[in-house]
Amino acid sequence: MNKRELVSYLDSYLRIREIKDVSLNGLVVDNDRDQVKKVGVAVDASLDAIKEAHKKEVDFLIVHHGFYWGSPLYIDLWLKKRLKALFEGDIALYVAHLPLDIHPEVGNNYGAMKLLDFKVIKPFGDYHGIDIGVEFEVPEEYRNFDAFLKFLERKLFTPKAVWRFGKDTVSRGVYCSGGCLSILDQVKRAGMDLFISGETSHAYYKNARDMEMNVILLGHYASETIGVKLLGEHIKDKFDLPFVFVGEDSGL
Repeated sequence: MNKRELVSYLDSYLRIREIKDVSLNGLVVDNDRDQVKKVGVAVDASLDAIKEAHKKEVDFLIVHHGFYWGSPLYIDLWLKKRLKALFEGDIALYVAHLPLDIHPEVGNNYGAMKLLDFKVIKPFGDYHGIDIGVEFEVPEEYRNFDAFLKFLERKLFTPKAVWRFGKDTVSRGVYCSGGCLSILDQVKRAGMDLFISGETSHAYYKNARDMEMNVILLGHYASETIGVKLLGEHIKDKFDLPFVFVGEDSGL
């Protein structure tokens, strides 16, 4: 497939230019190829992901976490290594941060709801003017907290941490992947029984306990594998382009 056509499609499908983000999104590193033959998807633009992409003959790598966050970046040795690996592999790098978190079809949050087969009530959680998460309804058969945990482990991931400070019965919750604990107070004020997110935090542990709030943390990395994999599947189905998932799990 023509690379420029793929970039144009992704920019439009993910609303890259419409969604404000501290991350520099879209095509951030170009290559010399006009055609894309194999797509790679990863959570991070890390050296291990880039090297694995090269080994697997990827020429177009899509990641959730890129290099640039809010300002021009000094090219230190770690970034030099990553850029060198991209150049040596002649791999283009495409980034989709918030646009992939909130996408209603292939996003991290809506994607998790599809995997769990939960009804999304509405977008939830103001993050710099963007509804970053989703509010969901827990099916009756999983409203016991222990039953919910077993279901979550079976259908999604084994949690990295469970802060069981709230009710034993959960009916309404909020899901927000990655490092999303900053909206915990919004979740509590909205009267939710449960908050599911990614990355853990000492400070928010204390807050959740004092709020008497149930919080389940799946891990930042694990919770954000969903979107890139769904996007890869979407590209494969729409353009008949093969894709591979690359990168190393941090365990966090």
